[in-house]
Amino acid sequence: MKARLGLVVPALTMGGGVPAVARFISDVASRDGRANLKLVSLSMDSRDPQGLRFGSPRSWLGGTRQSQGTWNELPYTHVGAVGAEVEFQRYRPRKILREVLCDCDLIQVVCGSAAWANSVLAMGKPVSVQVATRARVERRRRDTKPKGLTGWWRKAMTEVTDRMDDRAMQGVDAIQVENPWMLEYARQLNQHREVDIRYAPPGVDARRFTPSTQPRLAGRRDILCVGRLDDPRKNVGLLLEAFAKLPDALRAMSRLLLAGSAGPTSSTSRSPSPTPRGPRPSACGGSPATCGSARCRSTGTSSPRKSCTS
Repeated sequence: MKARLGLVVPALTMGGGVPAVARFISDVASRDGRANLKLVSLSMDSRDPQGLRFGSPRSWLGGTRQSQGTWNELPYTHVGAVGAEVEFQRYRPRKILREVLCDCDLIQVVCGSAAWANSVLAMGKPVSVQVATRARVERRRRDTKPKGLTGWWRKAMTEVTDRMDDRAMQGVDAIQVENPWMLEYARQLNQHREVDIRYAPPGVDARRFTPSTQPRLAGRRDILCVGRLDDPRKNVGLLLEAFAKLPDALRAMSRLLLAGSAGPTSSTSRSPSPTPRGPRPSACGGSPATCGSARCRSTGTSSPRKSCTS
């Protein structure tokens, strides 16, 4: 009889790096064939209709609920939270989540910060967490100078989340991290106990990202940026400003290529000043597997599931 692996991911259908890693794990599990997969998506939205919201008396009657959906041609269960308006409530265990995962033999959590793993720690099952970063690190610029009551509230939520990050990292049975500083952080937190800690950088799908078959133009420099270009946290505007300020001679022989699941928006990219007189940032559309640009096919720096656009 096959084991059942519970793959738990916050906001599974929203896109981005965390669901990309989850998709990689689900693909590997499917090919391996030794375990049946159960996908669970956790609520990240304070207004999630599946959650019990303090500010919505109507939601009190139904309590925390679940819904079903399909992601990457696989069925998944979405689970709401109690008191969803308060960030740390989304990281806490709840009865409905325990019921959804009761038939799983092992739970794998894939998340940005480890606080999400707290939701499954009290189930008496082995828990592994694949974690990218710490909430305190990701929010340090925003929280340095909080503005108004909302800013101070968010800063307070970061402090609570940071403690929950530590608690989760000290409570799981296995940890996978993506970079050396997170590896050191995980080791420091767990220096007094035995835990399986692995350094596992994001993989590259060699079937999608292959060397270009077109010759490289002599003397031209290609600058590639891969990421969520519509995410303000990526600060694509700073890259465009820096490119605009290159010396004319260098900019004339350079090309900036932006690749991501969506292009920059007016709120994520400031207009460079001065306006560059050399080549403008280049664009390409579609996924790396179908994109006609040799520049997309030639890069080996992207994670396996990102597509190209401008």
